[in-house]
Amino acid sequence: MAPFIITLSALILFFLFIVSILRSFMSKTLLPLPPGPPGLPIIGNLLQLDTADLSDHLWRLSKCYGPLMSIRLRMVHTLIVSSAEMAKEVKKTNGLNFCTRPVLTGLRTISYDNKDIAFSPYSEYWREMRKICMLNLFSVEHVNSFRWVREEEFFNMIDTIKTQILTKQLVNLSETVMILTSNIISIVAFGKRSAAYADEQQEVIRFQKNLLECQALLVQFYFKDKFPFMGWLDKLNGRIARLEKNVKEMDEFYQQLIDEHLNPERPNLMQEDMVDILLKLKHDPDSTVNHTFDHIKAVLMVSHLHFTNP
Repeated sequence: MAPFIITLSALILFFLFIVSILRSFMSKTLLPLPPGPPGLPIIGNLLQLDTADLSDHLWRLSKCYGPLMSIRLRMVHTLIVSSAEMAKEVKKTNGLNFCTRPVLTGLRTISYDNKDIAFSPYSEYWREMRKICMLNLFSVEHVNSFRWVREEEFFNMIDTIKTQILTKQLVNLSETVMILTSNIISIVAFGKRSAAYADEQQEVIRFQKNLLECQALLVQFYFKDKFPFMGWLDKLNGRIARLEKNVKEMDEFYQQLIDEHLNPERPNLMQEDMVDILLKLKHDPDSTVNHTFDHIKAVLMVSHLHFTNP
């Protein structure tokens, strides 16, 4: 077994070396890039970067290669901007060319193929979704209308801390604040709490575990993001299966929430939450965006991940 693994590893490294050389040649002939330090095959400039003081190291490199330089992180070309003038050129003059986030495996999966607003590429869809969110979800009037939620959850947190102190329990402030934030977002988004301080309903605890698992999966290393032709290794090592399992469980939770909001016997609340507003937009014949349940789930998913990230 050991000789087979060694042989397979050697073949993979040789294949990567050949592909790296070919990509480097194609980049020189087809993609004229700014100057930068020469990199190694396969890994590029990865081992040349001083991660202990990266900003100072990049500044020193810019003195050699200019305010706009190119480095290669594995097989991903990266532009480094090191001056105010060049930053203005990139962000303002050529803003539309640089405003789209890279399509990463984890983000694309949890956002239902970039159907949210945070990770969607710049497009007509993104502009319409941004307009909808600013007018209907994140307006000052809408945010102020949920002040009672923030106050109630804040007092719940204080009571929990008091109880832990009186019973001489260890108080984990990071976890407590994350639970506070998650509950505020959840009530505003779909009308119920989604994080538990202690001894709360199992549904809440399960969602909290899935949310933490999803956050952990987002920072995982995926071969496909750095070596696109090696995406099969992500399936081989089980990361894709783990990611899909987590998203499936989160999807079931959000679908249950949507079904509850669609239930005609659901009591009429004085205040609409985010799901109510998104469902109303979904059935609006004048809406310029063809909303689906996946769009609603993507907005809910990314809202939770963004605002509760510890």
